[in-house]
Amino acid sequence: MKRTRKSKDDPAVILQMLIDRCTLDSMKFLLLDGEAKMAEEKKVEFPLKLLQSHLTTEVGHSILAAHGDDDSLLHQVCYHPNVTLDVVRWLVELYPEALRHQTSCGWVPLHCACINDHISLEIVEYLMNCYPEALRLKWEGKTPLACVIDCYGYRSSRDDIVRSILGKDPGCVGVRIGEGGEESTVVHLVCKQSKIPLNVVKKMVQIWPGSLHEREDGRLPLHNLFYHGRYKGDTCTELLDFLLKSYPQSASVSTVPNNHIFNESALPLHMACRRGESLDIIKMLGNAYPEAFNSIDNDGMYPLHHYCLSGKVDLPTMVYIVEKFPVALERHNHFGFLPASYAIRASLEIVRFMIERAPATAQDTDLFHSAAKDSSDDVLRYLLQHFPEGAKSRQMSGETILHSCVKCNHRHKRERLLFLMDLYPEAIKMKDEKGNLPLHVAAKYSYSQTNSIQLLLSRFPFGAKVQNSEGRLPLHLVFDLSYSSHELEKFLLDIEKQLLSANPGGVKQLDDSGRLPLHFACKNIKSVENVQCLVQQYPSSIHVVSPKHGLPIHEASKSRDENASILVYLYGLSNETVCTYVAGTGTPLHCASREGGDEVFQLLLTMVLRGKEVEQGLFLHALFRDHDLQDKNVVAKRILGDFQAHILQRDSRGAAPLHAAVASDVGRETIEQLIELDREAVRRRDSSNALPIHYALRQGDPSNVVQDVLLSLYPASTRVADANGFLPIHCAARNGCSLELMKQLVELFPEGISTEDMRGEHPLHKACRSGHLELVEFLANSSKSSVRKVNVDGMHPALLL
Repeated sequence: MKRTRKSKDDPAVILQMLIDRCTLDSMKFLLLDGEAKMAEEKKVEFPLKLLQSHLTTEVGHSILAAHGDDDSLLHQVCYHPNVTLDVVRWLVELYPEALRHQTSCGWVPLHCACINDHISLEIVEYLMNCYPEALRLKWEGKTPLACVIDCYGYRSSRDDIVRSILGKDPGCVGVRIGEGGEESTVVHLVCKQSKIPLNVVKKMVQIWPGSLHEREDGRLPLHNLFYHGRYKGDTCTELLDFLLKSYPQSASVSTVPNNHIFNESALPLHMACRRGESLDIIKMLGNAYPEAFNSIDNDGMYPLHHYCLSGKVDLPTMVYIVEKFPVALERHNHFGFLPASYAIRASLEIVRFMIERAPATAQDTDLFHSAAKDSSDDVLRYLLQHFPEGAKSRQMSGETILHSCVKCNHRHKRERLLFLMDLYPEAIKMKDEKGNLPLHVAAKYSYSQTNSIQLLLSRFPFGAKVQNSEGRLPLHLVFDLSYSSHELEKFLLDIEKQLLSANPGGVKQLDDSGRLPLHFACKNIKSVENVQCLVQQYPSSIHVVSPKHGLPIHEASKSRDENASILVYLYGLSNETVCTYVAGTGTPLHCASREGGDEVFQLLLTMVLRGKEVEQGLFLHALFRDHDLQDKNVVAKRILGDFQAHILQRDSRGAAPLHAAVASDVGRETIEQLIELDREAVRRRDSSNALPIHYALRQGDPSNVVQDVLLSLYPASTRVADANGFLPIHCAARNGCSLELMKQLVELFPEGISTEDMRGEHPLHKACRSGHLELVEFLANSSKSSVRKVNVDGMHPALLL
């Protein structure tokens, strides 16, 4: 009989395949991740019959219980968007233990149902009736009731479920939620959301009136209403009215200072003003606690400061707040700002009102500087026309109003600069406390429009040659960026060319740390074009060494960005610079090891290290065997920290990185780190059966690790012979070691002193060949038979001296 072929996208077919595999992970993929989304989109009916036909088998039972991440099938089904009560009831009857199964993260099936956007009320009620105690259990610190409420912020409301839970177990409102020592209540959670009906909130407070006195991160529920600011309009007004009537004193309660909130010791009025709440809200809070208007938080901020910062300032509300405490207009906060400085982005009507009510605020320097950066043109012109002396104001940092203006990104910036320079022409030549002209600041704030730089240069061309207190020209500061992007760098290229045109010699100017503009560009810029422009003007600049920072290529090596194109460009111009060592800085590879991004670091490894091992990607082997590179430990630390897969690599001779390390002059710290990451490294043998201890002793134990490290971790290594029959004691005798180490080798394996290698030689022969007389005397006295022993050439040890 010919089978009817079903679509591979049919959920029933997929489920059949997954059940045949009988793994919960596969079932979970269908029910939760992959097909659940498809079922939701296509409204596919949950495949109950197919489940029933398979889960009643012995094999099927194995996926009902907890597996893998210890979810049961019931947990996953309760999260399915199209699950029905029949499915849940049938699974509970089949495996009732799943109802009570609390996973490692703490959830039971009821939690899964309560975070399911599409779950039906009847399923939740069925689960509650089957296991009422689940309403008190927590998953990630949340009870099922908290799960439902927490989902209000991003899905349709489920008031029916909330009412049902409250009816089933009113006491669950009093269960504290939260984890990690940060407890809260569901009433706090309710005040964070925006879709909870007022009657639901009232019912919760009625059940547990004391919840309004509880704190979450130092906040009462009333604080939460404004901390998150999700309630709007009449809903917010009604809820606030209820909270104030239920606990009138809450309007006078400050938040408790902690590390989690931005308004430390803030009253509800402070927080409402910061959110720019409506006049009705402000009045309700003010009437509840009138003294709030003349109260400050930990930052010295009055409610008026916060309202001016909100960005939602309107005149009626401003007038009301000012009338309640006019003195606040003239009060500075702990940062030194008046409310008017924060309101500078508001309309001219608002600013004029504040100035007219408190004319003394016009004497505040920050007001004019804030206006130069952030206000509209009409506000700035109003201030300077009525108070022209403001154009000459200087901040504590020595900045003029022109310095402040060049930092802004105003769309009419050129016109604003012209207006200010006409008012106070001398400002263009004035320096701040760091010796910066407005031109320096404009160069530093690279988002300045190109025509602004051009305008400043046209008014004061000599500015391009002026050095600040650190010896830097505006050209240096163009590249002294905290961030960069390709779009920004295209813009910077125009500024760079303007400054070079005004001062061609600037490309050769060293700052106080010995850095050229090229040094800054190589460290902070991604675009080769910007660097090329500087190098073309001064080709020798790639060889200029800063005593503290090295060559430009050293600076390029510190880039955290994965774009290594500048490094490649500099290397192409002069490949020997990549090996230049500067005291206190090292080579570019050392710089990359400490600060550079992964791509930069790996590229430098291939530039500095040579040989087949590098071509094969065996960077640790190549590093340890490099005879020219100093301070290998810095480089090794980076490889072992970020590229740990290299630890298990073997070279063509089967040697592990530890073999190469102990034979080099690398420090003990690196060797111990290698062993810590690969505890079996001391036992690994190469293709000639040699252990790391053989390698170390062949080179005279350059890192001094044989006694304290290799032998202490693997004492039996003294009995292992390599392909030539060399025990570690043969290697030590041939290449020299301390008498103390030789005695330890003999003590750990006494027979080794009279063991012959493939040439029939004892360790005494090796010591005689190398002329280590102290070892010869000890070995001869310790093994009389070795004195008479002849090798394959018929020679006694004495003949080899």
